Amino acid sequence: QEEEACCSRGGWRGEEDERAKVRRREGRKPFLSAMASKAGKQLREKGNMGCVSRMVKEFPSHDECMASMKGLEELCGGRESIETMSDVLKSVRILHEYMDSGEQQQGSQLVTSLHASMLKVLELCGSTWKEIHQGHWRGVSNSWRELFAICCMLNAILSLFKDSENFPALDMKACECVWWEEEMESVPAELVAARWIDLALLFGGERNRGQAHRMLDAIVEAVRDARRLEETRRGTKKIRVEERGDSVSSSLPSITSCKGERIPVVSSPPLLTFKLEYLDKQLPVVMTGVVDQWPAYEKWKNLEYLNELAGFRTVPIELGRNYLESGWTQRLMTLESFFDDIIRSKGDVIGYLAQHDLFEQIKELRDDFLVPDYTALTGDEEDDTLVMNAWLGPGGTVTPLHYDNYNNIFAQVVGSKYIRLYHPREQEAMYPHGGTEYNTSRVDVEEVDKEKFPLFQKASFTDCVLEAGQCLFIPKGYWHYVRSCETSFSISFWWK
Repeated sequence: QEEEACCSRGGWRGEEDERAKVRRREGRKPFLSAMASKAGKQLREKGNMGCVSRMVKEFPSHDECMASMKGLEELCGGRESIETMSDVLKSVRILHEYMDSGEQQQGSQLVTSLHASMLKVLELCGSTWKEIHQGHWRGVSNSWRELFAICCMLNAILSLFKDSENFPALDMKACECVWWEEEMESVPAELVAARWIDLALLFGGERNRGQAHRMLDAIVEAVRDARRLEETRRGTKKIRVEERGDSVSSSLPSITSCKGERIPVVSSPPLLTFKLEYLDKQLPVVMTGVVDQWPAYEKWKNLEYLNELAGFRTVPIELGRNYLESGWTQRLMTLESFFDDIIRSKGDVIGYLAQHDLFEQIKELRDDFLVPDYTALTGDEEDDTLVMNAWLGPGGTVTPLHYDNYNNIFAQVVGSKYIRLYHPREQEAMYPHGGTEYNTSRVDVEEVDKEKFPLFQKASFTDCVLEAGQCLFIPKGYWHYVRSCETSFSISFWWK
């Protein structure tokens, strides 16, 4: 997989240059501009030190870090990695002591030491990145993931020094897991730190996730302040989803002429009715009066709301029509870049934030919706797992025909999607792939090869256009095909 990303250009230095130009146009003396620029830099460095102090307090202790990496001792290259990290952690301890003491005279020596540490961490981060991307992800030792998370959290702290006078320039791109395309000097240190934390959350282990979230919380306001200044300079237009006008005319048959039965629609059925009539009988149903009660139903229509809240966050984006086609790939992007380059763009590239645990990564979004009570009606007393995934993209995104081993309430928050369902008894007519794609059909629903898949045309199905504010119950084992009709944001709730 190709994993890269990009984010907005510009930053504090650009802001200072703009302010200097304004002052000159107003007839102020150049030396006043220089003084203001220097004062601004001093204030910013002081603000960064505040961020450093808060992040260091949330960073895992030496013992916690070493415990996370214990499993590496038995792995090739693991012992050397532990020794390197142990050496680097000494600098963090010194930094912690320095922040507590407030002594300034050793500041330059400390920065030099931290620079050397970051060079080691970048190298270690790159080698660990290779380890966690060799073979299937299930086969990767969790110890490598834990080490990678610690490396990223360390880089988040150390990157806050990048604007310090005594901190030499770093070639971040030399580290294979670094994805951004801008020159480092143009990216505010707070944004760089946030990117490192997201890498820890996306690819790291579970042990230190709490610390990673708290480290990001410690600097999130500073990050948003930096972004607001940049957005003001650029004059970013606020755009609601409806303004884009990206409705896609599907090549599927007209809904009214489909031979399948329409999926029934009911208004917020009581729990007992849902259980007896739909869950127990494993019958699909569209429900109204659930999603349209959430704050997200109105808030998420405004891309600027999402951008303001989480535009600086890094997420995995699928590029291509769907994951079965050649040329399909994944790329790391900030949400801001995803909005600008994919959703707001009129280009031909289709990007999809698909099946991503966005609400664990960006917990603020979790406040905008409620888990449907229907998911509490489990048929498996030993497994009360609830999996929530986000699906966000422009019109034209496709999820190929497949089935899941979970019951699913698919909530359509923004936009609309065409959804077609096939009962599990139609398994033979679905022509599933072998291997890891065993639950995915080889049939392209929109361009069916009738000679290759003769049984598919005879299979019965139900379908609907799921509108914003509605949710669809998809029983486990049902084959389903999904195509967005316009820019849409959906949530799937899986349970057994």
